Parts: sequence; C-alpha cells; structure tokens
Amino acid sequence: MAKKGAKKGGKKVRCQKAERSDTDGVMIVTCKHLFIYYYHVLLRHESLRDVFTFLVTRFEHRPPKFIIYDKACELARYCRARWPEFFARTMFLTDIFHGVTHKCSDEFKYHAL
Repeated sequence: MAKKGAKKGGKKVRCQKAERSDTDGVMIVTCKHLFIYYYHVLLRHESLRDVFTFLVTRFEHRPPKFIIYDKACELARYCRARWPEFFARTMFLTDIFHGVTHKCSDEFKYHAL
C-alpha cells in the first residue's frame, strides 16, 4: 500500500484505506477565565439537534448569555424555533476564525477574539 500522498509515475497516489478518528469533535463550556465546566465528546458528525440538546440539558434552569459557535446563525434559528422563551436573551456569535467565510449578518460576528 502506498503512503498517503506518495507519487507513483508522476501521479499522486491516495491511500486506499481512509483514516477514521475516534471522535468528530468536542463541545465545551467555559467561563471567561477558560475554566472548563462541561464538555461533550461527539461520536458522530455534529448536528444542530446535538448542540441544542447539549445546551438545554446543561443549562436547563438558566440559558447562557452568549454562545460562540461556528454556525451561529443556523443554531440561533434552530434553538429559537424550538424554545423561543428560553433562548430569547441569548446572543449567538461566530468566532473570527469561522466568521470570515460565513455570509450571516454582522450581528452574529464576534470580533473580540
């Protein structure tokens, strides 16, 4: 089996066996001092439903003041459609790394990072 990206006869050869990680990511909740309060390991590709469930189970009595998420505009619509009273005062923001390529309005862009 050829190494990933190895060249054979001038053509790039791809590895026949796809590499698979044990996790598709992690969601974390921190304070402003970056102390981790909660984390959730994603065993499959994340969905808005997963994030919503994580939020309402961790913050069942009081919603967070703001949420920084790579697809903040989609998450805001999803959460507010399902529980508008709970998420009414929550700000949904996209970090600067992800916000550069997103086409959502400026209200979702977090520039202080």
